[in-house]
Amino acid sequence: MKTGPHTVLFSHTEESPRELAVCISLYNYADFIVEALDSVQQQTLDRFDLTIVDDGSTDGSASVARNWLQENTGRFGNVQLVQHLQNRGLPITRNTAIALSDAEYCFILDADNQLYPRCLEQCAEAAGVSNAAVAFPIVEVFGDRSELLNVNLWSQSRFVEGNYIDAMALLRRGAVLEVGGYSVMQITGWEDFDLWCKLIEAGYQGVRVPEILARYRVHGASMLQTVTHAPNNVDMLKKEIRQRHPWVTYALPVSRLTVPRRKSPLWRRVVRALGHPQRSAHFLRARVRRWLARCRGRFPGNPSAVVERLVELGWFDPDFYLDTHADVASKGVDPTQHFLDRGVLEGRVALSPDQAEGLLRVAQQDATNAGWSDYLAAEDSTSRVGSAPLKVGVYASSRGNFYFTEIRDLLVEGLRRCGHEAQALDEESKRPATLTHDVVVAPHEFFLLGEGPGWDDGTFLNNAIMLNTEQLHTPWFLRSLPLLEQARVTLDINCQSAAALRYLGIPAHFLPLGYVPDYPPLEPRPRLPEVHALATLSTKLRTMDTRADMPFSERPVEIMYVSTLSPRRHMLLARHAAFFSRHRCFFHVSLPHYPLSAKSDGMNIMATSGVSRLSKILLNIHRDEFSYFEWHRMVFYGFWQKTLVVTEPCYEVPDFQPGVHYLSCEHRDMPSLVEWLLNTTEGRDKADKIRLQAYDTLSTQCVLRHHLRRLIDNVIRDIPGVA
Repeated sequence: MKTGPHTVLFSHTEESPRELAVCISLYNYADFIVEALDSVQQQTLDRFDLTIVDDGSTDGSASVARNWLQENTGRFGNVQLVQHLQNRGLPITRNTAIALSDAEYCFILDADNQLYPRCLEQCAEAAGVSNAAVAFPIVEVFGDRSELLNVNLWSQSRFVEGNYIDAMALLRRGAVLEVGGYSVMQITGWEDFDLWCKLIEAGYQGVRVPEILARYRVHGASMLQTVTHAPNNVDMLKKEIRQRHPWVTYALPVSRLTVPRRKSPLWRRVVRALGHPQRSAHFLRARVRRWLARCRGRFPGNPSAVVERLVELGWFDPDFYLDTHADVASKGVDPTQHFLDRGVLEGRVALSPDQAEGLLRVAQQDATNAGWSDYLAAEDSTSRVGSAPLKVGVYASSRGNFYFTEIRDLLVEGLRRCGHEAQALDEESKRPATLTHDVVVAPHEFFLLGEGPGWDDGTFLNNAIMLNTEQLHTPWFLRSLPLLEQARVTLDINCQSAAALRYLGIPAHFLPLGYVPDYPPLEPRPRLPEVHALATLSTKLRTMDTRADMPFSERPVEIMYVSTLSPRRHMLLARHAAFFSRHRCFFHVSLPHYPLSAKSDGMNIMATSGVSRLSKILLNIHRDEFSYFEWHRMVFYGFWQKTLVVTEPCYEVPDFQPGVHYLSCEHRDMPSLVEWLLNTTEGRDKADKIRLQAYDTLSTQCVLRHHLRRLIDNVIRDIPGVA
């Protein structure tokens, strides 16, 4: 491990080193170093060592650090401030700090960054519990940008695409020494990525601490801005990383949803299709037709009638479309025609949140759209007299987001509780000949990913029941429209979306995903499951028995938030990072670059519901300005687990009202509301009352088998051509 010759500027030595040392790299950051040191001094961890290496600063940074240390030495164990005899660069500066430290763990901190007070304590706990070589917190980006870093779990499959974890992390010193520390690269800036790769190759693992506990400053004078991201340097860094670690390819998964219609090679798809004789002919005809159309510069077939109606009614804004898609604007084509011919199939964003809000208002006010929930008011019955039980296949993509398989499995269980036969299937299944009905969950994924395009034929599609799960303004809702209009029956998990579909000409029905008594995946357990995302939780938390409801005040996790991250969520979570850092939180957030499997995301339905039953508050923050009622999160993981839901204002849905079953407020008021709930007797009493009311309403008035019986008796059996 390369280190640099140095001179000692300040030293304070105790008899034995502490378990943890903070290692600070310093170079010309006189304006920032005191803020960084103050944040280290404020740590809740009792005693730890501090090592600062100045890499030949020319702005007096070393003197500022020495003066600060002379006043605050008593806070730490061993303290060292050394200076390289000449500037050696960031990797050697970090290596020098690690070499000088004798602690088991080293926390790497650059002098322009900061820590929140609980950072070292929580990272040390996480590393000890998991035995990982790296423990990294979620990081707030501040300064010139506002977002989050370090949001995804440690995974070699993600590192294949490039680095996504910042150097600000707790390292097991022995592991770093074993792999030779930080390497000197041709261009400075990616040494941390190289270190992560070396640790992976040596068999070490890392873990994410599920809290926002550190701050990364973005400013014009940073090394990343002045050196690493300079023209041509990124390409040179990629090339060097690939030479050092050939398994890093920077290739994106073929299932990534931000690259619509990207699939495996044609020959492989043909072979797979031949394995399904009933779909082979359609597959080959469709591919030949599409290939010929592309050769002619257009897509085959007529535009969707529903999409055309969307345009005719004035909800397509050509200016918004061109502003959003610069490549379309640069071609000088007619945006409306491009959207109809190609944009829908390519998954192009075409509705802004404001337009979606307006569409919902008009749809809900139009009396002709009534009927989306009529069947829910019908008299409940066990089944029509003399009607045979249905035999239903419920499908979700095996390559799609795992929460859609959670919905599929819940529907299967609900149908079985109604006395029908139901099977959980995916796009790789062979359809049983005995089925009388097919239900497709999230058609925008099922018919797009993996073997899904092979199911896109008239026979299956025209007789299937589609369950839409997408919000109106997303490209995947638009991608679903041509599928939904061809379906035998269309359902939606959101009542406002069902009204909007009716307004556009699709007679959709709202299906509340209600309660299923004693449903194992959502029932409390004697301990949390062993999954990657929970690896940093203490043994005490992971072994807590949640089968008996814990009162609000006794739940050990104060705030829980589980979601993918949109730009708005990035901004709002970063904005409130200081507030969150003061509380024991569980944040499981990830970037939605491609569908999340339980394996890649490190979570599953049992883990999420289990942590919820340990949490006082479940937060809900909208992905954008669209006030969608996030049913899956709020109902499955909030009401069902007797956890208080605090959300931004949502469109109201049947059965659940704000102030009665959940609390809502503007995002700027969330910190004060949460503080009131956590720290006042009145707030805690209110929380207990509302969370129990929500569970009582869900378990008595919003029961899935009742909804499904009414749906089958009053909608499904009355559709012509459906048994």
